[in-house]
Amino acid sequence: MKEGRGGEDLTNCCLHGVSWFSFLQGVLSPEFLCQRAKELGYESIALIDQNNLCALPEFLHACQKYELRPVIAARITSGGKSILLYSNGDQGYANLCRVITERHCQKEFHLISSILQDHQGLLAVTDDPEVFLSLSSHMPSFFRMKSPKRLPKIVREQNLPTLILPETFFS
Repeated sequence: MKEGRGGEDLTNCCLHGVSWFSFLQGVLSPEFLCQRAKELGYESIALIDQNNLCALPEFLHACQKYELRPVIAARITSGGKSILLYSNGDQGYANLCRVITERHCQKEFHLISSILQDHQGLLAVTDDPEVFLSLSSHMPSFFRMKSPKRLPKIVREQNLPTLILPETFFS
């Protein structure tokens, strides 16, 4: 992944920070995540809490404190599907907020349809081949691998763009 919120290079970015704002998944504060990212030499960090942006004020403050570029993102789940959505620019942030709001407010929420309604400024990452194929022809998308093991058959055969993003949850 090369572009972030302002089009900057994200090759030195922690792309999957999960904070204690993801109930029963993260145990670290946004401040601690940023401090540790800085100690490890990262230049930017993405906070990817599940179905919310509740940590955003604290996250932005910590990024400023530790001189990191923030990447505003969220893990959106629905109906057994999971997509990491990264925002780029004001339109991406607005669309990310819209998808999260629809996720919480619509009884008949459909994840892929909600994203495709207006995907400008969004980048999707998923480990579900069906979801990837549904999104990739419409918007920037990456297939997610949780470990650098052998590439799945669909990735090899179709030469899908791939990211290795390990899980950072506790269990």
